[in-house]
Amino acid sequence: MMQGSIIFRVKPGHDDVVGKEVKDRVFQGEERIRIPPAELAEKIKAIAGSHLLEMEQIGH
Repeated sequence: MMQGSIIFRVKPGHDDVVGKEVKDRVFQGEERIRIPPAELAEKIKAIAGSHLLEMEQIGH
């Protein structure tokens, strides 16, 4: 895992649901996007909402 990566832990059974929402709403069908990491993290956090258990930043 790269230093600076962020791990999002969601409630059991919700990882696929949250992942699909991120893919649909943030990536909008693209394989790659250009977005500042902090902005991406905030978008994922908002999408995960009440399913988010924890965010952990690696190497900080």
